[in-house]
Amino acid sequence: WIPEGWRAFEREGLLWLVDEHPAAPPTPSTRTPYAVELWSNRFQALAEQAGALLERLARSVNIRERRDFSCAIFDSQGRLVANAPHVPVHLGAMGETVRDLINALGDLPNGHAWVSNDPDAGGSHLPDLTVVTAVVADGERWFVANRAHHADVGGLTPGSMPPNSRHLSDEGIILRRVPLVDAEGLRDLRPHLVQCRELETVIADLEAQVAANAYAAQALVGLGPAPLISTWMAHLRDVAADAVRDAIEPLNAGSAEDTLDGIPLRLSLTKQEGILRVDFAGSGPMHQGNLNAPSAVVRAALLYALRVLVARPIPLNEGALLPIHLSVPSPSLLAPSPGAAVAGGNVENSQRIADLMLRAMNKRASSQGTMNNLTLGGEHNGVPWSLYETIGGGTGASAKGPGLSGTQVHMTNTRATDPEVLEARLPLRLWRFSLRSGSGGDGRHRGGDGLVREIELISRGEACLLATRRQTGAPGLQGGAAGEPGADAIFKDERWQAWHGEATRLEPGERVRVATPGGGGWGHDDTR
Repeated sequence: WIPEGWRAFEREGLLWLVDEHPAAPPTPSTRTPYAVELWSNRFQALAEQAGALLERLARSVNIRERRDFSCAIFDSQGRLVANAPHVPVHLGAMGETVRDLINALGDLPNGHAWVSNDPDAGGSHLPDLTVVTAVVADGERWFVANRAHHADVGGLTPGSMPPNSRHLSDEGIILRRVPLVDAEGLRDLRPHLVQCRELETVIADLEAQVAANAYAAQALVGLGPAPLISTWMAHLRDVAADAVRDAIEPLNAGSAEDTLDGIPLRLSLTKQEGILRVDFAGSGPMHQGNLNAPSAVVRAALLYALRVLVARPIPLNEGALLPIHLSVPSPSLLAPSPGAAVAGGNVENSQRIADLMLRAMNKRASSQGTMNNLTLGGEHNGVPWSLYETIGGGTGASAKGPGLSGTQVHMTNTRATDPEVLEARLPLRLWRFSLRSGSGGDGRHRGGDGLVREIELISRGEACLLATRRQTGAPGLQGGAAGEPGADAIFKDERWQAWHGEATRLEPGERVRVATPGGGGWGHDDTR
């Protein structure tokens, strides 16, 4: 097979040469298959290299070791072009933060950077600080950005993921378009960060984010002539849109429902003239606590589900949403009013939306449906410390096979903290980290098993757990059984006690144990 614009000819018997045909060479902007691969990998590699730099320069365990961050590139209108394979709930939401900056400030000078975390401006939850840097070259403008989950940004509990928050201000500082880098260099953000319990760590991590963006900006300009770069940003958006149109063409109408802390979540999918209509009509009102999902998180979950539906490697970008019409009731659990608490909506609600999409498309049973957000913190020898972890569980089974066990699921893609790092850098000891055998749902294909993670405090501290799927398990599909719900406990006063995640003071030698949910099974088990 010889690509268009190339030729092959035989020389000296078995030797064949292939070169560009001089009569009709493709231009650098021609959308040929090999050029699509080249440019999509160029953009993605750039984001991956920026992520590697951020990881190396960060100070906190959460960013440096758990890799709870994401890096991406955006076009002149703030639309996602390409990203590294980091955290899906970050990547699909960052575009709204970039667009909020463009709409408010208009002319953005080259190299200037801003920081935001406001859910009304594309934020996910408050510990996720997004740094956006403008890139201007030869009359073209683009943006590079990264989002990282910080050790602590204030709020009711160490780690800034309070399970009982009822207003956004309970969860920490709120930043929107705060200048971080200008013509005079890096600005002092200490006045904005006074609530942070680990101020110097937060500042160090923000400086790492600035450096990662500076590298990405320089590398982006170096890819070629500025008009050519913009042309390929548009091409890749079209490629993603075409791929999603192909993927939704064979889909039938479908629906799925779930409940989140007693509030209904309903989704229906219909097709009309090549457009997939995603309608959350019937979903319930705002949560009185913090399980409300900002609009950017809903889009992120939708973008993730569409990306995994496409059975070929395409760059994850907002072109995938062009053939999609999204309808969400407002105000609701999926479109909260300004000021609503959202700490759990980002991590819990996003998981449920991804599950609903895959179930409505009849692709996969529900996975664990939670990120099992554990925060521990306090003071040790007069120095504040905190740990935030999302703990993996079981994925749902599908027609193709069983679910995966003990893995990060859907909207999170972070690491578990290594025992050596955990015990060397924090006053903690890891007692147990194992599979929760048999917790996946039965079926022709079983759901994946959850995990058990048990941690002892060496120093006095406070523990919180923000998690769902503790009353009922992840639903199966096509007759498959639900997985086991999660179960959590604390070892306090010399005995194990059931724990519902509320903020709890622990003494040295006391422990927390998190047993995460299994995934739902697929199909009837004909062997029984």
